[in-house]
Amino acid sequence: MTATFFTFLLGIATSIIGSIIIMGIQAYHKKKEEKRLEAKCNVAGNYLTYFDDEIEGVYVESKARAILNQKGKTISGESKVLYRDSTRTWILTGEIIDDRFIRGVFHSDDKTANDIGSFFFEINKDELTGGWMGFDSDKKEVVKGKYLMKKMKGTRKITDYTEHDYPNIHTIAEQRLGSHYLDSLFESLKTGDNSVFCKVAIIDEEVVGFGIGIVKEVANLVDELAVTGTHKTQLLERLKTIKTIGFLKAVAVSENHEKQGIASALTEAVILEFQNRDIRNLMSFSWKRSSGPTSIGILKNHGFKELCTIPDFWTEDSIRHGYDCPECGVPCHCTAIVFHKALRT
Repeated sequence: MTATFFTFLLGIATSIIGSIIIMGIQAYHKKKEEKRLEAKCNVAGNYLTYFDDEIEGVYVESKARAILNQKGKTISGESKVLYRDSTRTWILTGEIIDDRFIRGVFHSDDKTANDIGSFFFEINKDELTGGWMGFDSDKKEVVKGKYLMKKMKGTRKITDYTEHDYPNIHTIAEQRLGSHYLDSLFESLKTGDNSVFCKVAIIDEEVVGFGIGIVKEVANLVDELAVTGTHKTQLLERLKTIKTIGFLKAVAVSENHEKQGIASALTEAVILEFQNRDIRNLMSFSWKRSSGPTSIGILKNHGFKELCTIPDFWTEDSIRHGYDCPECGVPCHCTAIVFHKALRT
């Protein structure tokens, strides 16, 4: 009886010990697999994301910042849209499949909204490329679009212009906007003209972009921009209740640093400077080229509304100042789309 009972206890102990060993081996292999996946498919980090969106009936490329966390094949994180008027944050959950793809779902952090959807990415080194599909509770319909996530690298800051920045921003301006386009404004910056200011984007001590703003009385600004004829009358009529306006003249980013959210950050910095100067109405132009307007998405994302279009806007100015348009050469025949934004008081 005693021997039988002892054998019974020994069997139970052996089973428990065996189970513990098996669980330990399974946990070891699970941890090993997690480490393998995290090394091979390291997707954790900070990202800038680009996705197809619709704003006021116009399809644009919107931007957001995202943070992804990873434990083995399990992915979690959140994404926040990068424009001032939006407070929406999206919660992301997903998993890695076949060591190459990520599939998952997203939903709004707003518990009163029913916006939900799914996403699918292919893992390409420091980029995740794919698409999304979801239910838009405002439109009451299913929407979809492309989705790109680019991992952020380096330390970025937006700062005020100094004379040491001039060679770099001048080079970027010549390459991205055309020869001599901003020469007069650069002279104003050099002389300390307080009506002109410049914000500079720097990554790891390298100047990679800039944004220029001008504060003027509406009539003087329209004259300086060489708006003439019926277009001048139309523009002054639309802005007749405004005396002083902030003009977002240009935002440019070096070609090697495109699609990293820098232009959006510069635009926001210029808008904030206008706010700090107590300027409540802003204006900006977008060039309408054969490849499409160059900044329409950014302007709309930051709350600018379209006022009017002006054909051949830069023609006379390009001849007078020798401005070499990167699209047309000399003279420039680009159409300008005029945008306005009223800042909140």
